[in-house]
Amino acid sequence: MNQKKTQILVTAIALLVLLVFQQNVSLASTDNGSEYRTFLPLILGGGSPPPKLLISEVMYDVVIEPGEEWIEIYNAGSSIIDLSVYKIGDEETRGSSEGMLQFPAGSTIGPGQVIVIANNASAFLGVYGFQPDFELTDSGSLVPDMIVYSSWGTSNAQLSNTGDEVLLLDGQDQLVDSLSWGSSTWAFDPSATDVSEGHSLERWPVSGDTDSALDWRDQGSPQPGEVDLTIPEPTSTPTPTSTPRPLPILVINEILADPAGDLNGDANGDGIRDGSDDEFIEIVNTSDSPIDISGWTLSDGTQVRHIFTNGTLLQPGCGIVVFGGGAPTGEFGNCIVQIASKGTLGLNNSGDTVSLQDVRHRMVDSYTYGSEAGYDQSITRAPDLVGEFVKHTEATGSGGSLFSPGTKIDGALFSGCTD
Repeated sequence: MNQKKTQILVTAIALLVLLVFQQNVSLASTDNGSEYRTFLPLILGGGSPPPKLLISEVMYDVVIEPGEEWIEIYNAGSSIIDLSVYKIGDEETRGSSEGMLQFPAGSTIGPGQVIVIANNASAFLGVYGFQPDFELTDSGSLVPDMIVYSSWGTSNAQLSNTGDEVLLLDGQDQLVDSLSWGSSTWAFDPSATDVSEGHSLERWPVSGDTDSALDWRDQGSPQPGEVDLTIPEPTSTPTPTSTPRPLPILVINEILADPAGDLNGDANGDGIRDGSDDEFIEIVNTSDSPIDISGWTLSDGTQVRHIFTNGTLLQPGCGIVVFGGGAPTGEFGNCIVQIASKGTLGLNNSGDTVSLQDVRHRMVDSYTYGSEAGYDQSITRAPDLVGEFVKHTEATGSGGSLFSPGTKIDGALFSGCTD
């Protein structure tokens, strides 16, 4: 076993022992008399630090395409991670035809552990002399096969030499980590520099995560299953830094989950009170620039409820109102109005989460509410845009109104919503 592998193994064992010890101390100090017979659920569950799973190396430009391609991931955290809910692939758009694959049931990765996902285990074995941990295409070996995650991508991942991306998604299909190289600037711009055949892109330092090309280097001697634990030596010249482009500043400003039971609940103005159609979410662009949100998604706590239509451009200081359905009728403060593309917003009266994600599946804004939203009225930020959510009738300036889709609490236009 070489020095790198020994370092990784020692680190993993030490961290695991420390974690078990901490858990046992915590259990022993409880005063309720309960006896726990296993610590594993605590390691995998809420008592653990947040997982830190990173793509550590990608081999995409190989002699035999795509069989010799491989992706390596590294657990930079201090707890065991249940991999069975994670997915990895090169499909950046949900429901399209590139690859996204899920780890098989029972898969885990320990702290400090490195695993390799090969395109084809037999081809990988022929090059490196040992088996990978998983494979994308069944080669008839004993290596576990990844499972096509068909709700996201419909094929196996085949990485382009000139430009592509690799995405790592968690159990809620949220982006955990990503890399893009060559002509693809999906993950970051500028992308990582394209490498020549036989070279890989390697994360270094292995725990570095600035979401930029600075995290990656050209590795001329790829060694799958090993990571370089060294760190860069400090230099007298400051290391160039890349400032990621900030996410557009869009704010979820008002949510109606429980329309009143009579015509007072007709928020969309179509003359019909409907407990589903009259639900709405109001979003406002607080930046100084127009923002194209075509293809962005709006979700509740269980699924995507709306995909914003092509050409949806939010002017600075103005916004959009998404209703659950019906035929919205009115001016709505000159805001854009759309109805949920999935047929309903599905907002629970007793509590739910509203999430706005961009086309790269990055969280732009999210809010989780509770039973306060179940009182026949909306909840709204008070003051608008910057305040905490309160019941609409309790917001200063509301005059007792139950909601104000497309306008401020007092019915005034948002600053950018002029005619």
